[in-house]
Amino acid sequence: MARTGHNWRWVLAALGGLSVLIASPLRAGATLLPTALPALPSAARAAVLPVFVEGLAAGWQDWSWNSTVNPFQSEPVRSGRRSLAWYPFGGGAGLKLHSDQPVDPARYPFLEFWAQARAPATGSYRVMLFGREETPLGRSIPLAAVGGDPVADRWTQYRLALADFEIAGAPISSFAIVETSGWGSPGVYFDDIVFTSGLSAAPPPAPLPETANDWVVYGDVLGFGWRNYSWGGEAQFDYTADRAEGSRAIRFAPSEGYGSLSLYRDPPVDTSPFSALQFSARASSGSVAYGVVFYDENDTPLTLLPLANYGGDPESTAFRTFTIPLTDLGAANRRIRRITFTSLSDTPQPPVLFDNIRLMAAPLSTFPPEPRLPLDTFAAAADTWTCTGSLMAGWSRPRVAGGTETMITITREAVEKVEQLLEKEGKTGYDLRVFVAGGGCSGYQYGLMFDDQRQEDDEVINAGRFNILVDGESAMLLYGAEIDYVDSLMGSGFTIRNPNVVATCACGQSFSPREETSHAHASAGGCGPGCGCGH
Repeated sequence: MARTGHNWRWVLAALGGLSVLIASPLRAGATLLPTALPALPSAARAAVLPVFVEGLAAGWQDWSWNSTVNPFQSEPVRSGRRSLAWYPFGGGAGLKLHSDQPVDPARYPFLEFWAQARAPATGSYRVMLFGREETPLGRSIPLAAVGGDPVADRWTQYRLALADFEIAGAPISSFAIVETSGWGSPGVYFDDIVFTSGLSAAPPPAPLPETANDWVVYGDVLGFGWRNYSWGGEAQFDYTADRAEGSRAIRFAPSEGYGSLSLYRDPPVDTSPFSALQFSARASSGSVAYGVVFYDENDTPLTLLPLANYGGDPESTAFRTFTIPLTDLGAANRRIRRITFTSLSDTPQPPVLFDNIRLMAAPLSTFPPEPRLPLDTFAAAADTWTCTGSLMAGWSRPRVAGGTETMITITREAVEKVEQLLEKEGKTGYDLRVFVAGGGCSGYQYGLMFDDQRQEDDEVINAGRFNILVDGESAMLLYGAEIDYVDSLMGSGFTIRNPNVVATCACGQSFSPREETSHAHASAGGCGPGCGCGH
């Protein structure tokens, strides 16, 4: 089958009953049986590097091949509210997670995760490690040798010693879990994927518990989609010596005047469901003057507010919790892509800890007066350091005649094919979920699956005998899109026509939204080895 021409041809191979074969990258003759793991001292505390805890951790990207990945799975979960669902399309498929900051095996000598098979007919799996050039490192390890392959209806914990891969201490840029049975599997759920020092058997850090409507930006780990865009200082996101709650905090150490801890997200966040920004902060010594400012979807700063007017500046005596109305910040009912905490001093200041950063949806009873600072001086300084690339600048939802917003449409050919597949696979009553996840070789990639569970933020579009489900985050990149099914001499499969796309990778399953092509390629690492497109 051709691999170009239709965006969905590879992503939807499983639904179309097609078989796309990719040669397994496992080394021939790799038959390692790892040695028994050493006993762990109970008194020591583990250092943990999150990969997936409630979402992909900052800096990690999905580079899977011959499969689709849903990082928003709400059931089942091992802990928290989300797990990662992986749907391989046949033998040799791989779940691959990549970081531009290689993992040091001397600091984190163990890889840990939990897994559960989607159905009793489980597959066989091996774990592989990749180095800086995305070349396989050492040997692969079968899960059968470290606790058995995942089973249905039960979470199994896996702990793999990196020394057993015989990588000679080489830094790890990616790791993959590869289906090796030769006939494929129904898929696997994963949760709490971490690298760890192995100094204790303590569970991985759990993010700050969410209410039904709050959006956690940082709670032990950065929330899904948030990235570090700080300037004028060093931000450490796994500081464990002190924190307001949980097991971690952010430590920001300014190295120059007006240094800023800046948290960036693409696509932007619609603030209409939220009423306030809440966070905790503590100075490492004395009292430090700080302010907070939001940036809109065009990466333009809004209203800079001094924390001194909301209970006082951060002090070293204890964590102070700040609750600031979005109306004061000029960020109510807007689309924002950046939250920035900035030093208000023109000289370097002592480090400050930040924790429990969230957008609150609960009604607030009283607020202090609305204090404001002029932006002239700060904006001029900030422009010197910030990344000014605006992802999806000017993006707006497509509209049909009469001004009614269009979520997503589906052609009659696609409806008929989906109905045939629902009947063939015995899933009458299921819905068709369409989603977008970060990663791939152009910044974003599509996913499609049958689902019998709905999430709180799902858009629901009736398509006759089934509904189309689109989660809130994916909806921002799919407004106005059309699902079609094409049957031609060049091959058969579903295709997506998305008005928000300006570029796709050669594989067709990864894309760049409007006006942010170059930035998406930079964040995704380009169409490198192992991204699944074969180019």
